[in-house]
Amino acid sequence: MSNSGIFIVGCPRSGTTLLQSILASHSEIFTAPETSFFSRIIPRLGIEYSDPGARIDRQCLETVAADFREMTGIELPPAFMKQDTDIKSLFENLIGSFNPENKPMWVEKTTLHARHLLAIARFYPEARIINLIRDPVACVGSMSVIRPTSLDDFRIRHISSLHGFAALWDECVGAVLEYPRQEQVLHLRYETIVERPHDTVATICKFLGITYEEEMLESFHKSAASIFSDTSCPWQKGNLVPGVSRESLYKWRRKLGPSKTWLVQRYVRRHAMMLGYFEENARGNALSLILVFAADQLMRLLAASRIELIIRRLLSRMKT
Repeated sequence: MSNSGIFIVGCPRSGTTLLQSILASHSEIFTAPETSFFSRIIPRLGIEYSDPGARIDRQCLETVAADFREMTGIELPPAFMKQDTDIKSLFENLIGSFNPENKPMWVEKTTLHARHLLAIARFYPEARIINLIRDPVACVGSMSVIRPTSLDDFRIRHISSLHGFAALWDECVGAVLEYPRQEQVLHLRYETIVERPHDTVATICKFLGITYEEEMLESFHKSAASIFSDTSCPWQKGNLVPGVSRESLYKWRRKLGPSKTWLVQRYVRRHAMMLGYFEENARGNALSLILVFAADQLMRLLAASRIELIIRRLLSRMKT
């Protein structure tokens, strides 16, 4: 496998799975389900980011396999548990478990790796980063309707605020824009993939130094089927449909309505204006704005209290 690596990052619900599936349809590239390796697994193992050569033991392997199963709903193959290796090789072995065709290049997609690019650079100094940016209103609207799949699913919460989602968008976007190795980063808008898919994918291929293949846009839905579980991540099912759909471009602005759209834009004003996503006229009447803001502040306080997680854990224990 190539040692340089390709990482797709961005705010959740910004089209990263779509882009991952498109690239994985290339004859030279393979991918794996979202690993969360730098955002979750390394911190859970208690290993320093600065030491890619740190050795790991059997207990570490079991922790990684359990975390991966919890996050993706997918079991790692038995061969993964037989490795005696260091932390960098562990990452490559994990990804390599999903390379039945022995393709030479890999692409990894974990949205929140946007916040860990300096750590990734220690492991892969020559890594290529593709940063996918989407309208903050669309991202926030899409995130706000996702629900946990069970009582034990602590990845996603019912109680959440527009402020919390907007802050996540702002943090992910800002972290990549401030990454010092900008020559290794390709910033893309989700909207351009949808509106001009062939031109945009050709640009990506040029950035990666690979040949553009028409099949990438014709068969990406087949690649998508292998990188997530329907039961664990049902919100990603749209990627199983052939073709790039324009439906999602503006629907969230319509669904959120003027007042919520206005509020989200205020929360992310600096980056939204910089990137051309800010619309000054998106607002409702004064009473509606006050009610929406007050309700969102209440949800923000409830989310900060972690009351939902406590109740779900209690119910989960009662259930077992």
